[in-house]
Amino acid sequence: MEKKKLNLKNIGLDKLLIILAAGIVIIVLSLPGQNSGKDVMPETTASVSGYDQNTSYEKQMEARLKKALSYVDGVGQVEVMITLKSTEESVVQTDKSVTSNHTSETDSQGGTRNVDEYSEDSDSLVTDNGSGSSPYVIKQIMPEVEGVIIVADGGDKPTVKNEIYEAVQALFPVPTHKIKVLKRASTDS
Repeated sequence: MEKKKLNLKNIGLDKLLIILAAGIVIIVLSLPGQNSGKDVMPETTASVSGYDQNTSYEKQMEARLKKALSYVDGVGQVEVMITLKSTEESVVQTDKSVTSNHTSETDSQGGTRNVDEYSEDSDSLVTDNGSGSSPYVIKQIMPEVEGVIIVADGGDKPTVKNEIYEAVQALFPVPTHKIKVLKRASTDS
């Protein structure tokens, strides 16, 4: 049987674009993040692109860390408290204009005078959001985590404690002395 080689010249631009579009659709559909209602392990990174504005960043990170730690063998019931160094910071787009002017004058006696003028002006760009105008934000800088307290059923076991320390340090750039792991008090009365 004779094999034919694929010749891209014979395919045509319209067919090539259709193949490219189909490939993009397949890639987009295969990306993770489509939760079909199943209880799956949450994302465990400190990234919070698109977090809910009504819930503080701190509470969101606490909930995500609590959920992640609840999956760790031996941790048991867990409570998490996170403190932050600062608040969220918005970086706004500015329109900067710089003007520079150099003038050289010579008087009738042969003397010269040089004049340099420099001015810089910066204005924040604003957008109209329907109910007024607001600055055009180009970047949100999320606050740094200052410290973490974990209270867990398995907080007294050295292996579990070590797993918790490593998990927190993997998520947040927090030194070990800023992480405290405690044994959860029993509720038997």
